[in-house]
Amino acid sequence: PEVTFSLVDGKGKPVDLSKVTTIRFTIARIIEIDVAKNRTRYQNYILNSAGQPTYDSGGKGNLTALGNGAYKFKFNSAINITQPNLTHTIGAQIQYNLDGDGFFAVANPLFNFRPDGGTVTNVRELSTTDACNACHNPLALHGGGRRDYGLCTLCHHPDVVDPETGASVDMAHMIHQIHI
Repeated sequence: PEVTFSLVDGKGKPVDLSKVTTIRFTIARIIEIDVAKNRTRYQNYILNSAGQPTYDSGGKGNLTALGNGAYKFKFNSAINITQPNLTHTIGAQIQYNLDGDGFFAVANPLFNFRPDGGTVTNVRELSTTDACNACHNPLALHGGGRRDYGLCTLCHHPDVVDPETGASVDMAHMIHQIHI
């Protein structure tokens, strides 16, 4: 897959790509697990060697500059979309050094789409980053570059367990275990 996006600062000016320290994408689809209860979860396309959800590892080498802060990112991983009528979500982790003095900005944009071009009617918005930030401001996990609750849910779903402990890393399970 390929993703076209713009990377601009708060004033709409293109971000200097040399200041970007992390740029990576993942992609997952929403599948129904209990139609009667309207329960869904994500299923990832990009997996590491242990079968865990991860990001495409292409980095800036997979970017093509299109001008005025627009870029095209080409995934290293080929994916086979067998259900193009399902909602798919692309998530990004982008970090850049704004001023050269170590002040990093983080962006975790999400994009929902259907590969068949149909209208997206099914999304997963179980909570919000603002709800997490009521206590954890900013929400900043896995080294600080993942700050959006929606991005977390792309990888933390019921199918995923910690390979070292065997414990579930499902978002709902983790949150309820931590906050009880």
